[in-house]
Amino acid sequence: REPHNDDEDLDSEPLVRGGGDLLTSHKRSIGDEQWEGDIKEYLSVDEYVDSTLCYKPDDETGENSRGKKSKLDWYAMFIRTYGIERNWMNGRYKLTVLEGHSDWVTCLAFDNKFLASGSWDSTIKIWDLSTGKCKYVLSGHTAGVTCLKLRGKIIVSGSTDGNVRVWNVLTGKCLHTLAGHTDGLSCLEFVGLGGTNNSQSDDQDCADLVLTGSLDSTLKLWDLSTGQCLKTLIGHPRGVTFLAVCGRKAVSGSLGGLVFVWDWVVGSIIHRLEGHSERITTVAIDTEKVVSASWDHCIRVWDLASGRCLHVLTGHVFRVRCFYLKGNTLVSGGWDSNIHIWDLQKGVCVKSYSDHTSNIWAVQFYRN
Repeated sequence: REPHNDDEDLDSEPLVRGGGDLLTSHKRSIGDEQWEGDIKEYLSVDEYVDSTLCYKPDDETGENSRGKKSKLDWYAMFIRTYGIERNWMNGRYKLTVLEGHSDWVTCLAFDNKFLASGSWDSTIKIWDLSTGKCKYVLSGHTAGVTCLKLRGKIIVSGSTDGNVRVWNVLTGKCLHTLAGHTDGLSCLEFVGLGGTNNSQSDDQDCADLVLTGSLDSTLKLWDLSTGQCLKTLIGHPRGVTFLAVCGRKAVSGSLGGLVFVWDWVVGSIIHRLEGHSERITTVAIDTEKVVSASWDHCIRVWDLASGRCLHVLTGHVFRVRCFYLKGNTLVSGGWDSNIHIWDLQKGVCVKSYSDHTSNIWAVQFYRN
């Protein structure tokens, strides 16, 4: 949803935030450092990337840049985010339907310029978000695409054909085909020691490393610059279904209900987490905890340091399909059509919604 263009009353309208404090846009007159602190608190987001509105123009060229010397324009970031928030609250949006795939769409990834869609028709389509037009059709996989990630100029995709492909989003060309798994791909994540797996780098043709999970019960670590497999992580007795990464630690779930915590740098198992009785549908990890959801209708919260199960969250009456973790708050969705909001410190459900009439496949926060 695009931001509202007319901000005629923005300079005088107060914005209520947590704790009853007020943030008003007349603060544009104060220094950048205070704006940065206030708006970080107001936005409460991990990252916000917009190369046009949120980076200050270069003093010499007057053009926007994503270079290392560019500074975020916190006021522009606030104006854009507040405009989008008002549109959400008032139901203002422009709907664009992107048509072209011949089978169901399995995965999506996007930035502020492009959207990549993977499909069971074995193709990936690159859409220009400014026009809604298909820019490239990436063909090469011989079976359905199951997972993909976009970072900078690079797309990495996995398929039930057992292969991982690396693409340049600007040219549509396949840079590498990573062959090594003996069954279909289920999940993949960018990894790196220099930051989180969500960091962006427009100045690199390739992100450095990617970790892939497969129904062949292994995870593999790949060097995307060379296309070489660096490590194979072995331990799961059954197929890997989902993985997540935080720093040098990764967590993976499997068809049998086991959850493993790995040091992916050395390829060793840190914890084997047992408790679920059916396949794992999604996992998450941060610096303190691991969270896992399963077809057994439960969500489990684990202590990352000890591997001990802290809470078993029960409330869904059918398979838990998805969740979104933010700090100590978790939102979960299931095939029982219900959404639950959980306090992970206490291990209790604080709110539930039952407005959907069918399976819930994805959930996500908007700010707080």
